[in-house]
Amino acid sequence: MIAVIGETIPTESYYELIDVEQARQSFSLNLNNYRENFTEEAFFPLSTSMSPGQLDSREFREKQPRVTPFVVIGQDELSEKWLTYRYDELVKMKAVVFVVEASSFEFIRGLSSRFSPLKFAPAKGDAIGEALNVQTYPFMVNQNGVWQ
Repeated sequence: MIAVIGETIPTESYYELIDVEQARQSFSLNLNNYRENFTEEAFFPLSTSMSPGQLDSREFREKQPRVTPFVVIGQDELSEKWLTYRYDELVKMKAVVFVVEASSFEFIRGLSSRFSPLKFAPAKGDAIGEALNVQTYPFMVNQNGVWQ
């Protein structure tokens, strides 16, 4: 059902009340200023309710063929040791590494440099943890399940 509420009024009458060109320029200046001052550091520090620790690996009830392998780590000694230990396997899997706890984007750049060609990205750990019912990291997810 569509309601009819009065007459339709042409928008031109409103444009007479404002300086459209000035509004466009002002918007453009504000957007350019935002772009110039925006940095990756705006998202940091990253934190999560998950914590470093041991995880009991588990298989999915059914194989998940659409799952792209990924890893969840933080900025801690256990994650770094685990990443070093699993490095060759992760490269073969072409796993994406989600960093859920980090003090700065510089930290993620450092990981990316040290563990090339793996791809690193900041991520919200709580959503991942809830979806997989996981409270600890580091871990990896592939088509078969969640592993440490």
